[in-house]
Amino acid sequence: MRFASLAVLRLMPAIAAAQVQSNPVDLYQRTRDRVIEQIDRLPRYTCVQTITRRTYHNPSVKNPKDCGRVLPSDQSQRLALVEWDRLRVDVAIADKQEVYSWVGASRFEESDLSKLVGGGQTTMGDFGSLVLSIFHDHPTMHFDGERKIDGRRLFEFSYETAEDLSHYQVRISFITVITGYSGSVFLDADTGDLVRVTALSDVLPQQTGYCRVSKQLDYTRLRIGGADALIPSEASSTAIDRDEVEMSSSSAYSSCREYVGESVLRFDDPTTVAASPGAAVSTASSAPRAIPPGLPFECRVISTIDSDTAAAGDPIEGVLRTPIADASGKVLAPAGIRVHGRLMGFTQHPSSGNRRESFEVEVQLRSLELGGERVPFAANVSNVTSPSRGSAIHLNLHPHAGTFFYYDKKLHVANIDAKWITAAPSDEPRPLP
Repeated sequence: MRFASLAVLRLMPAIAAAQVQSNPVDLYQRTRDRVIEQIDRLPRYTCVQTITRRTYHNPSVKNPKDCGRVLPSDQSQRLALVEWDRLRVDVAIADKQEVYSWVGASRFEESDLSKLVGGGQTTMGDFGSLVLSIFHDHPTMHFDGERKIDGRRLFEFSYETAEDLSHYQVRISFITVITGYSGSVFLDADTGDLVRVTALSDVLPQQTGYCRVSKQLDYTRLRIGGADALIPSEASSTAIDRDEVEMSSSSAYSSCREYVGESVLRFDDPTTVAASPGAAVSTASSAPRAIPPGLPFECRVISTIDSDTAAAGDPIEGVLRTPIADASGKVLAPAGIRVHGRLMGFTQHPSSGNRRESFEVEVQLRSLELGGERVPFAANVSNVTSPSRGSAIHLNLHPHAGTFFYYDKKLHVANIDAKWITAAPSDEPRPLP
């Protein structure tokens, strides 16, 4: 009898826990409190964010429409893909705010992703601000029932937030508005983990130029720095404007890691990795040599660029095929030395009408390896509008860069040869298009 009683006593806490765990209302309350507490620890993490953006339009639309006519329509059968591009950045959390830099850069530069990457659709808030808005606005939620997604048993909760009670901010260009919104929260019914959140804005003010934005975030748990962390694994968003143009964006997060100690901030070439904690920052014995503008040279980009993986922001390497010499003939940079730079654009244009399918690749050269130092320099590509068969069109479309057009359905290219002319380096590198 004594052993039976002990067995029953051992089972009772487990049964009680199972009962509490299966109560959706209690589960939501516990998960909400835990997630809010965990987000406070996010400043220690950084991840690589790969963003794929697609733009669609309705070819039949000639004049702007009001949102009342755009939103109810079924666009899926009428929208045509205009273009897609891919970006890659580092994202970190500082003071509960996301900050961004180029992949592998020595410092984080911007708290506004759109300033770093330039035009096109960008979204922020994946690491916590959207979830915090939802949970702060909704201490309780309506339980919609149980669903099974990817083999997981999930509890679905729904919410609606009026504009006057909302903390949800939508930023379009330089306009920021607080809007009402609605959506769902999905929790793992067995573990209580946050699995997914969705948010759909109310109809936006006319001055934004948009009708509505929506977002979905999927979360996962990773072991980082000796502790489990709630990290976004994927994010997607859609914006529909008043001309019935739809812009979608999807992000995947990888290489998430914890900050340990302090990084030494350096302001040299972005491809240089930040110094380790405690390491001394080396200083050059003399100022880097300047490369004057107007000097012709040939360069071969040796990094492989593949349409399945390449993204604007990726570091690239090249080799000088000819020396860079000044007007007197003095060699400033010999042939064969390494050149470092970045992809500044990677866009695919589908075929449409008389237009052939093409890839647009923008390359920026940023430094030379001279005497063990990275010497900053800039260059513009020389135009080649009638290339030989199988090669690219070279265009000088943007300052301090070269744009290469390849007419193919898939791109896999290395050893891109081109003629360049040195330019005066700018203080502020041009952001991604």
